[in-house]
Amino acid sequence: MLSTIRHQDTGGLVKVAQYLTGYAARKNADGIFSANFVTAVCVWQRTNGLSPDGIIGPKTWAKI
Repeated sequence: MLSTIRHQDTGGLVKVAQYLTGYAARKNADGIFSANFVTAVCVWQRTNGLSPDGIIGPKTWAKI
């Protein structure tokens, strides 16, 4: 199971999430869970039938 990531987290897992959610192209993903990415995650979660909390946890990873 992948780790839960949230606002202000950084690193490779955030980069992967940015790419897989369509937030950023692979070469443009910066690996920073910014406020803008929180908003994008909420939109992605809502679109995919999840409760929009802006946190990428087990349920969100499963949908990704």
